[in-house]
Amino acid sequence: MKNKELMILVCIFLFASLNCNNTTFHPQQLSGEQLEKIRIDNGLPGLAVALFSSDSVYQVIYSGNKKLGTTDLLNASSRFHLGSNTKAFIGFAAASLVEDGLITYDTKFFDVCPEYKELADGSYHGITLEKLLHHEAGLTSKDEEFFEIMLPHMEDDTIIDRYRLFQWAFSKDRFKDGYQYSNTGYVMAACMLEKKSGKGWFSILQERILEPLQITASVGWPNQEDSSQTWGHYTDPESGSLHTHPPEDPYKLRRYGFGPAGDLNMKVDEYLIFLQDNLAGYRKTGGILPAEAYQQMHPKGKYGLGWGYVESINGKKNISMHSGSAGTFYCQAILFRNDDLGIAFFTNCYPQNTQEIAHQIVDQILIR
Repeated sequence: MKNKELMILVCIFLFASLNCNNTTFHPQQLSGEQLEKIRIDNGLPGLAVALFSSDSVYQVIYSGNKKLGTTDLLNASSRFHLGSNTKAFIGFAAASLVEDGLITYDTKFFDVCPEYKELADGSYHGITLEKLLHHEAGLTSKDEEFFEIMLPHMEDDTIIDRYRLFQWAFSKDRFKDGYQYSNTGYVMAACMLEKKSGKGWFSILQERILEPLQITASVGWPNQEDSSQTWGHYTDPESGSLHTHPPEDPYKLRRYGFGPAGDLNMKVDEYLIFLQDNLAGYRKTGGILPAEAYQQMHPKGKYGLGWGYVESINGKKNISMHSGSAGTFYCQAILFRNDDLGIAFFTNCYPQNTQEIAHQIVDQILIR
């Protein structure tokens, strides 16, 4: 990729919110024609939408292709990159380790990972697991992460290991005014979980989430191990044209140490099982963890453990939502916690009008 084309990736691991009108609605399934129109009107190569509750999947529908220039249609076997929606898995794993007494939310980062203490001044020494998961640790923003860590090395083979990533982060003045979204913070949280469990972050997810829910996930772009899988696409910011993102391209999140912050890919139906578990656990009707753990993951009024909070969408209140993109895919999950309803949608590109597309999908389903 050329540097001018890489600028679109500034929205890496996007976290967004919807602000909709306060009107009543009832959920209604999308038709294939409606989905196809949304996809074509917005110039998307592929689009998938799911509507579900904590114990039922009402529909999963697909439109478009796995890759531009082909007739290989998206289907139930197609995998999508989750971007920052990976953070909810790290938060879930943290809650699981806390339930088992292996760590507490008040555990300090440098008590678990003292090898990095020499990198930070005293203003960082009180960082806890909870502060990292809530994006309240005072770490530098995701925009700086992109421009200073990723963009300069997009087209070379530089590896940014954790020591180098943390060294860079701790060289910045600490942000002290509460919430500031940081991918590095979730890498630090994963580091704590690894130390306390004795396992790598993906192995922790396998043991505590994927295997209990009987689902699978992989790390990296879906087409890295199987070129017949879904391809991502990036946008040329000058022409607006889409280009396929080949698996051999040097742009890979693992090269920058950001895996735990946003590098899972999954099939839609398997991701839905994870989302359904979150809904059921919060509503105290199910879940593989105790109910208290889901309340911690999905607090009211603030960012939880890999989940944002939205007060109201179309008159419905108490909503968990998160979006994820590393510039070549986009995923958004919305959990209407009071109403036992979820909506998720996935594209194999990063459209610049993501909120408009989200509104189009939500407004079709949530009939006023």
